[in-house]
Amino acid sequence: MLITRFAPSPTGELHIGGARSALFVYLFAKNQGGKFLLRIDDTDRERYVLGASERIVESLTWLGIIPDNLTEIIVQSKRLDIYKKYALELIEKGHAYICVCDKEKQEEERKAQIAKRLPPMYGEHCRDLNIKSEEVVGKKYVIRMKMPKEGIIKFNDLIRGDIEFDSSLVDDQVLLKSDGFPTYHLATVVDDYEAGITHILRAEEWLSSTPKHIVLFNMFGLMFLNLPTYRKYLLLIALSFQKGMERQALLNIKILDILRKQLLIFLRCSAGILKMTEKFFPKMI
Repeated sequence: MLITRFAPSPTGELHIGGARSALFVYLFAKNQGGKFLLRIDDTDRERYVLGASERIVESLTWLGIIPDNLTEIIVQSKRLDIYKKYALELIEKGHAYICVCDKEKQEEERKAQIAKRLPPMYGEHCRDLNIKSEEVVGKKYVIRMKMPKEGIIKFNDLIRGDIEFDSSLVDDQVLLKSDGFPTYHLATVVDDYEAGITHILRAEEWLSSTPKHIVLFNMFGLMFLNLPTYRKYLLLIALSFQKGMERQALLNIKILDILRKQLLIFLRCSAGILKMTEKFFPKMI
């Protein structure tokens, strides 16, 4: 069965761009008899907004975009032990390593690379040190993935077709942060696998993250053999042609003095999905 997911971060209210994404993913699933799941990606604790998760669910319900797991929504902050287990598994397999570099040193390194017009990447100081977990008890550290130093990462996107990335240009991404929370990259791969996600629909701004996720799926081995299908859709563009029109709008879509019917018409037009909206929201369109 086809299974999709919408995974907002509770760093604020559901905005127009988020509602558009949710509608797009929801209709893609329902038009093919599939499932639409909701996941709350709340691992960014610095920008976390208390109560935002509940209001996102409320806004989706108000729009009529009802997830199939409404009573069992996946919340990443409740799964920390699971992510750590997977991160440690990667270390055991030689696909990840413990890094003890401080942020100040990395920031200086990043600025120097930018000044030389080089892509900012981690200097791999800890990559081959083979630091053991018992050596960092009580200390701050992160876990990084060991990106392959050579080779081409290939995947097929339903809209863009075949896409290739040079793996030597992809950074050793942090998987587990010093606060014990996973980064987006580790958490999303683990959650997509465990939820059986078959199709991942995201805005094109996430295109550069996909090769990292492909490599992670491969690093986990046979149990992650069935890769999901990717589809990147266009962002909303404001009249000034600036990325992020969705965040320029009022954040809480319910604040807008606009009927659900009118809002859904706008969303469906911006996503290019007209007939499916009429099929699944006949009373509103």
